[in-house]
This record gives sequence, C-alpha cells and structure tokens, in this order.
Amino acid sequence: MFNREYEEYIRSLSPDMQIAYRANMRKLIADLVATLFMGIIFGGLAVKGSKYLIKEAKASGNFSDAAIASMFSIGADSWVYAVDDFNWMKSIGKPLVEWNPFAFTTINHMCKSAWNVVTGDKSAYQALTNTFSATREIKPIL
Repeated sequence: MFNREYEEYIRSLSPDMQIAYRANMRKLIADLVATLFMGIIFGGLAVKGSKYLIKEAKASGNFSDAAIASMFSIGADSWVYAVDDFNWMKSIGKPLVEWNPFAFTTINHMCKSAWNVVTGDKSAYQALTNTFSATREIKPIL
C-alpha cells in the first residue's frame, strides 16, 4: 500500500536529497536502537542499584542514606519509564486492557489499606506511606 507512494516520493527527490534521506533514516534507526539498548542495560542496572540502596538505607537507619536511595530510585524509575515508550502495549495499551477506572482502583486500594490498619496487619504509618504515590516514592526517607 505504501510502497508505491514511497517509491514515488523517492523518485521525485533529487539524487542529493535521496542520499540525505536514506542517511537520515539510517541515523534515526541507529539512534532508536541505541536508545533502546542503553535503556535496557542501564535501566536494569539502575533498578537493581536502587533496590540495593533502599535495602542498605533501611539497614543503616541514616536519613542521608535514605534520601540518596530515594533520589536514586526516582531517577531509575524515570529512566526506565522514559525508555519504556518503546514498549507501546505496556505504556499506552494498559488503559485499553484495564477495565477498572482509575478512581475505583484508587478507592479500592485506600479501603484495603484502611482495612489492614483496622485488622492490625499494617500500622497507620505503613498504610499512609503505601497509599499515595508521592509518599511511596520517597518511602526510604519517611
């Protein structure tokens, strides 16, 4: 379907523009592949590193270690989510396969956290830090 239009477009360009067009396409593909591989390698290492730092911060109980672990965790998550744009089904398609509206999911999560506090499975502090994403991101500091 697009082959005919593509060939017609390429033929309408001057020879110099054809060379530049092909070179730009090669460069674009090389940049996308390099970004994908860098994201996979560095993202995996960053996630493992952030988990290690959070574990060490919990063990030490030091505020500065917890702050560093939280900042590193936020940076690792940002890196992974930025590169995750290549996985369109995970980043874009989730609303298509998620049947529960966001508000219902949030209310359900809050009710479960409140129930865990009432039954004694979690403390009020644990429920508060796990209920909201802002407190979940900086959890080692708290």
